[in-house]
Amino acid sequence: VSYSSPVQIPGTTWINVQCGDTVAQSAFKTDGTVWVWGRNTSYGKLGLNNQTQYSSPVQLPGSWKTFAHYQGGGLGLKNDGTLWATGDDGGTNNTVNYSSPVQITSATNWKMISPAHAGAQRAAINTDSELYVWGGIGEGNGFTGDRVTYSSPIQIPGSWGSVKGGIYVITGVKTDGTLWMSGRNHGGVNGSLGQNNQTEYSSPVQVPGTNWAYGAGKVAGGDFGCMALKTDGTLWVWGRNASGELGQNDTNYRSSPVQVPGTDWALIETGYVNNYAIKTDGTLWAWGDNRYGHLGQNNRTYYSSPVQIPGT
Repeated sequence: VSYSSPVQIPGTTWINVQCGDTVAQSAFKTDGTVWVWGRNTSYGKLGLNNQTQYSSPVQLPGSWKTFAHYQGGGLGLKNDGTLWATGDDGGTNNTVNYSSPVQITSATNWKMISPAHAGAQRAAINTDSELYVWGGIGEGNGFTGDRVTYSSPIQIPGSWGSVKGGIYVITGVKTDGTLWMSGRNHGGVNGSLGQNNQTEYSSPVQVPGTNWAYGAGKVAGGDFGCMALKTDGTLWVWGRNASGELGQNDTNYRSSPVQVPGTDWALIETGYVNNYAIKTDGTLWAWGDNRYGHLGQNNRTYYSSPVQIPGT
């Protein structure tokens, strides 16, 4: 069943959710447990040692800090700083599929992960602010300067605060507040790399501006564009805009960052061709494509400016 207004997931102790690809989800409770549900075929990416599909949350064994799904698998951090993967060849220097979590590298200092929800590229940052990428980088969306597949993590030079992978692009903020991207620029059409052109780059290029924020929920590199927050609470967007997903009250594409009205934005996340953001007052806003009721407005109307999802 499709829902155009929010419906509650059973339970009252949830504290966070990771909306992975379109067919698998994970969520976290206050007791530290992680719960998963959705499609689990082909690779067993839910990590439950099977390929059964679940339409209600089931607990993922282990002590997890975070866990998120991408198209072919899952990527997670445990509380001890170790990095784990499920599903298709997740970074273990082979092409084996795993239906239970398997550890990636022996390091115990990982702090942030970013699976590309609809793609094959993965990324992670450790406590030394070192960025590593692996998987399929066929769109140049890995900061690696090439378009190949890596079966183990490789380091990207620099000191990194955040990373967000997408099927066509990768977005990262360095600890000095500069913002960098690489990838397809989506076929030379959308300007999704923020360079005021439609050139594709497989090595990092800097997006204009300073004081970009980093941390969870501060950068959201989508498949056709990007959103990013600055430290002053302003929200900036660029790229494709056919569904009004740039929040500019029009459908004109932008190849350079433009501001979404407001200075009190706190957290952001991209959908496929829609976007979501939370303000400092705890209100939730959405805009863009709404063909399945994605925007929580009890309709299927597209919105080219932010509209509030009911609730606080």
